[in-house]
Amino acid sequence: MSQNADGRPADSDRSPVAPPDADATPDSEPESLLELLADDDARELFERAGRPRTIPELAAECDVARSTAYRKVNRLVEADLLVPTDRPVGDTGHATEYRRSVERIEIEVGDRTDVEFST
Repeated sequence: MSQNADGRPADSDRSPVAPPDADATPDSEPESLLELLADDDARELFERAGRPRTIPELAAECDVARSTAYRKVNRLVEADLLVPTDRPVGDTGHATEYRRSVERIEIEVGDRTDVEFST
């Protein structure tokens, strides 16, 4: 079985990842974003993804197990806080790298919790 540069099995049936939408902002509810970013590991993974990195790179930099990094990066992707991109490796492979979809998150708590994103 062949593997990608990030150690995951190659999957020739997988469709290519679309390029990130520069105008995209996270769609998640403020409460779920707050809960996700309250997790120390998830927040550090998000912070370290200022430039594109693979999950093994993020796991090493954040000193977390790869399985933990995969799970939390997937949650960050689902929340639209990280965007995946495929980088070609060699003639036939690719590595999925992740980067932040926003540079700044502002949270206002009052009668209603509001979250604002800046790209």
